[in-house]
Amino acid sequence: HKDYMSVFLAELPHDDPHIIEHKAAWSRRAMIIIQQNICVPLQKQYGCSMSPLAVGPPLVSMMFSRFLFDPVIKEVKPPGYGNEFDKMYPEYISTMFVHGLHGLAKKMGEG
Repeated sequence: HKDYMSVFLAELPHDDPHIIEHKAAWSRRAMIIIQQNICVPLQKQYGCSMSPLAVGPPLVSMMFSRFLFDPVIKEVKPPGYGNEFDKMYPEYISTMFVHGLHGLAKKMGEG
């Protein structure tokens, strides 16, 4: 839902109470997903307590900056961009977020 998320993040007012509640409802669901799929596994692996509030905003920013820049990227037409890239993007962004660029390069080298 690229268009929906672009409007949701960039175009809707940031001070309207109804819109704030809608964004808050979405954020609550996202925080649960981040807690369960990122924070809890990291706590089990490293013994650290990490808040989804520390993880969520930068992860969401990384994901949706692509949607906001999509018209520009389509104009630039970089090699490899298209349907296959779109299918792999969630894997790219999650690997890069959790394991960094080196982890992403390693994963891509294995594929």
